[in-house]
Amino acid sequence: MSQPQMLMDFFREHQNLSEQIFLQTYPHPFLLFEGQWPQNLPPKVEKKKSEKEIGETTKKMQAVFLEEEPPFTPVNMSCAIVLPARKRSKTAPLPVSIGRDQSCDLVLPFDEISSHHASLSWNEDLTEYTLVDEDSTNGTFVNTYPLKPHDPQKISDQDVIKLGSHSFLFYSPKSLYLYMVSPFV
Repeated sequence: MSQPQMLMDFFREHQNLSEQIFLQTYPHPFLLFEGQWPQNLPPKVEKKKSEKEIGETTKKMQAVFLEEEPPFTPVNMSCAIVLPARKRSKTAPLPVSIGRDQSCDLVLPFDEISSHHASLSWNEDLTEYTLVDEDSTNGTFVNTYPLKPHDPQKISDQDVIKLGSHSFLFYSPKSLYLYMVSPFV
């Protein structure tokens, strides 16, 4: 996995694209993250072994820490990192797997994020994105709503997705394009 790109650098690189070309190039949604990105990724975890067998476990957050943590804070766009939420293989079907394991489509190398934390899907019939918690250790939240494991939750543009202690801002491709070309950037 290559290092993620700063949002403002991404915008400068793509701001001259037409909407049509941008959407053809980036047909997938994005997660925006504000924070320090780890330089070293964790070792790949094989699916056949449990986390205990490998000795690589998710750092469980204490309930006291969860209660004291400020609620969902907005992402500072001037220092945000853009993370494309896309499949690694163009032929593989959705959903996009999200987790700490390097076999995931979107690798988030943080101790509080489970190996296979969540998945993101596009529901063609309902024309909406959904997020599913994959029975993670520290939970998945959309805005302030905790997701039940394996129960799809609709997500919309600018929803705050919280995985463990890390918050991400969700954008569909079209909404990110419109934000990029807006006079406010």
